[in-house]
Amino acid sequence: MGIAFFLCLSTVTYTLLPQKEAIEKAKRVAFLDADPSWVNQKLAELTPDQKIDQLINLLIEPGKEDLRGELSYLGGALFKGFDTDSLSTEISSWDSTFSLPPLIGITESRFSPDQYYLPSHPGYGQLKSDSLLHLVAHVAATQLRRWGGNYLIQPAPAAQFSEDNLEAFHKRLHRISEAVQEQKVLFMLGDVNVYYPRMRDTLRRDSLTAIYKKSARKGLDGLLLNQDELEKVHPGSYRNSLIKIATKKNLAFEGLIFAPLKDSIENYSNWVELFIKSGADGLFARPNQVKDIREALRFALESGKWTYSDLNDRLRRVLLAKEWTREEMPRETEPTFTLKPDVPTAQSLNQRLERASITLIRNQDKLVPLRDLKRAAVHLLTIGDPMPELLAQMRFYGPVSNSHLDMGSADTLPEIKIRKYRRYDPIVIALNVEAFDSIQHKSFFKSLRTLAEKEKVLIVNFGKLEKLKAFSFFGNLMQVYHKHEFSQKLLGQGLYGGFAMDAYLPIEVSEELVYGFGTKTRKSRLAFSTPEEAGLDPLKLARIDTIVYEGMGNLAMPGCQVMVVKGGEIVYDRAFGYHTYARRRRVLKTDLYDIASITKVAATTVASMKMVDYRKLRLSDKLGRYFRNHEVVLDSIAGIDSLWVYRTPVIDSTAIDSQAAVAIVPVVFRSQPNVIIDSVKFGSDTTLVIKTLIGGKSVQRSRIFNIRIKDLLTHHSGLPAGLPIRDFVTYRRRGYGKYSKYFSPRKDDEHQIEVASRLFLRNDYLDSLWEKTKAIELDPFANYKYSDANFVLLQQAIDSINRYPIDSFLSEKIYKPMGLQYLGYKPKKRFRDVQIIPTERDRWRGQLLKGHVHDPTAALLGGVSGNAGLFSNAEDMAHLFQMLLQGGWYGDERHLKKETIFLFTRIQKGDRGYGFDMVGRGGNGFAAYKAPMGTFGHTGFTGTCVWVDPQNELIYIFLSNRVHPRASNWKLNELRIRQRIHEAIYEAMLDDHEQSIVDLTE
Repeated sequence: MGIAFFLCLSTVTYTLLPQKEAIEKAKRVAFLDADPSWVNQKLAELTPDQKIDQLINLLIEPGKEDLRGELSYLGGALFKGFDTDSLSTEISSWDSTFSLPPLIGITESRFSPDQYYLPSHPGYGQLKSDSLLHLVAHVAATQLRRWGGNYLIQPAPAAQFSEDNLEAFHKRLHRISEAVQEQKVLFMLGDVNVYYPRMRDTLRRDSLTAIYKKSARKGLDGLLLNQDELEKVHPGSYRNSLIKIATKKNLAFEGLIFAPLKDSIENYSNWVELFIKSGADGLFARPNQVKDIREALRFALESGKWTYSDLNDRLRRVLLAKEWTREEMPRETEPTFTLKPDVPTAQSLNQRLERASITLIRNQDKLVPLRDLKRAAVHLLTIGDPMPELLAQMRFYGPVSNSHLDMGSADTLPEIKIRKYRRYDPIVIALNVEAFDSIQHKSFFKSLRTLAEKEKVLIVNFGKLEKLKAFSFFGNLMQVYHKHEFSQKLLGQGLYGGFAMDAYLPIEVSEELVYGFGTKTRKSRLAFSTPEEAGLDPLKLARIDTIVYEGMGNLAMPGCQVMVVKGGEIVYDRAFGYHTYARRRRVLKTDLYDIASITKVAATTVASMKMVDYRKLRLSDKLGRYFRNHEVVLDSIAGIDSLWVYRTPVIDSTAIDSQAAVAIVPVVFRSQPNVIIDSVKFGSDTTLVIKTLIGGKSVQRSRIFNIRIKDLLTHHSGLPAGLPIRDFVTYRRRGYGKYSKYFSPRKDDEHQIEVASRLFLRNDYLDSLWEKTKAIELDPFANYKYSDANFVLLQQAIDSINRYPIDSFLSEKIYKPMGLQYLGYKPKKRFRDVQIIPTERDRWRGQLLKGHVHDPTAALLGGVSGNAGLFSNAEDMAHLFQMLLQGGWYGDERHLKKETIFLFTRIQKGDRGYGFDMVGRGGNGFAAYKAPMGTFGHTGFTGTCVWVDPQNELIYIFLSNRVHPRASNWKLNELRIRQRIHEAIYEAMLDDHEQSIVDLTE
């Protein structure tokens, strides 16, 4: 854990600088305008030895020698390598050590995603937004001030400099310096390196000189000279290089110049002579060097090699800098401080920076974003260190298989077995090794090239850019600069279009991979973000936790999942509590809940939209258009049950005649006289064909077939609340003989319909249910009445048109293409029991329901119904409803037409859309009172809800099993848990002023 308090500056690719540079007037250094009164007083009071000490800054590292008693008059300290848990305390403990206010800086601290982390590496060199750079600098300076720091050092890593990009480099440098100085923090540039493989020493020196000169004119407060680089540009003569490049006269620089000591110095006198000639104002020394450097400086002063006047001039600049930074600010002793609207959380800022740096260098096969998730052929091959967070994030979007190759004991890589990967498309190869050499790893590289020639392969390089040189000829390349967990997560999101990528190479890697290479993508799927980045106050949003714990504490539900999506970003995603009150298994984000009546919108309504898109379903049509027989045939007429059940293979809907409007019926029945035939599909693999002899008597015509499809969708059909299932659900077992009337404890030829564990319904009783349904009397006034029967009939109509069941239709046409792995019917066929949240201990079925639908109507229909039966986690539901919010477009594919979604999600009658519950002019008692008109969604009897607010691009999902262990527990409703969470989300939305600050990064 920790924090690197140095700004990541643009590392720009440069070739050769011109030999001559136009003279540019240097900008006045801000701290030189500080009030000189205190400075003059201290110059008069301090002894020569104390003045010398003021030019020495201590380099403090964890676990190193502590010489506080001898260092009271040192000028300050630079803290290196501390984590944030100890950094603030460490700084505070040094306050009493210094006799004068010190200059305090921080660099190279350890970090975690929830701490401020402002690293410097080439990837951040290509940030597109200057506003983001400004915000980065502002936040870093604010945090530093609150911990008692006074300056930030901005390392500029190895870079290639060219005339074309020098201006852009310094424009950003100026932008950062302004933001830092707003907080009365000094901004210094350090560790400038020149990287160009073919550059001669003279050109390297001239390039470095130009960089320092140009930088000195852009409002910097100081420069930290890079000793190693100076030695590179003039081998063997660091002395001459420092004097030629870094003297104040040569740079025309009024600010501070610091020179760090090397770990070991053979002759301090020679080094001090160099220091004096350069005009540097201070230096950094380790505790064991302070005594020697102090004596060498004193000797130079006493021997006349150094004048008191020059000492005072240098010290005056140091003291003016101290005076300028002395403005009081509350000291924070904790690793994190109280959030303010203009200070984003560390997680938010780190994510923005890291996300902006991920570079899609080449996308020759248009692999990114990954598409066609229906085939489940994506494979992740990690090489070197495993990357579990990357794999987990990729699986959030769709099915992914994986494999791993370890580095050998001699840093070798095994050859790739090409046959093993031929069935995958594409193959993502994450190269997570410290170094890679195509010669040293010859066999591995050869097999990789062969694999890339035969299959679609994407190479993702983690770490140093130089490793990319070996992959210069590969058509699909990506670069990620860190290996941290959140870097892995962000890569997973980027691969699937969770955010737009537009970064480019900041240096020339090879002749084939030059500066500026990069491919842009657009956002097409959900991604993860922080609340404030999406315009929400994280502290107010945290009220969700309080409300959830209140609900669980009052036994409203044993656990739940809550998700909030804002602007296409998941900003809140948590699982709470346990599966049951026994508290034996915690709820995980991958656990599935019975979502009850949300099935009406997530299944039947979505399927209806798809059928409207196909022009196979018209909302103005009567239900009877999609069924052949409209007569009510009572078994008593013929005196027999005459139901046959046969297995039906799933038919590919692409082969369906678009004009088909009646159910498929076996030819053998069509030729028989005096027979009425219905074909109704109840479930994924069973078709019920009802063949009843009429016996010459007339039959009653059913009125339900006169209902229009749109009236089913708006609950204005006149149908009662449910199907006529009372006889089945009130049945009690009294001896095996009576039990066999409806059910059997085992599956056999006569009992194929599974309604619960070890409980199967007789096949021939579904025809009775269907006949009773057709005989339902309708309300003649056809006013609004919420009814499960509406959606059961609508589902049957859809099945009749498609000639195969709705679960298969949705899986093939919507769920699988979107990569949804959890949302679906009959979860016991797809998941382990431990992943399924139980619902009620049902008296009718005599058992705890787990993986079997809670709704009795859906249970009697085998678990696949239009009114209930879906199971899901919150994440899969978020994908589906984000697709609706995006107008049917998701993952660079169109799943539904925009105009169809608009039609279904606008108010039609009362507070109903087509299928959806709506927030109308009078609000909606199941949604937040602040939810605007036009918000659509649905609730579920088991304790679930989903609300989509197009105006604010907001999705709220709540899943629970409030019916456990009894459905009579209504505390979830009494405490208004779902509504209060929804209200907390709206209250967390930032106002216009706060939002304008968030928008800085747009």
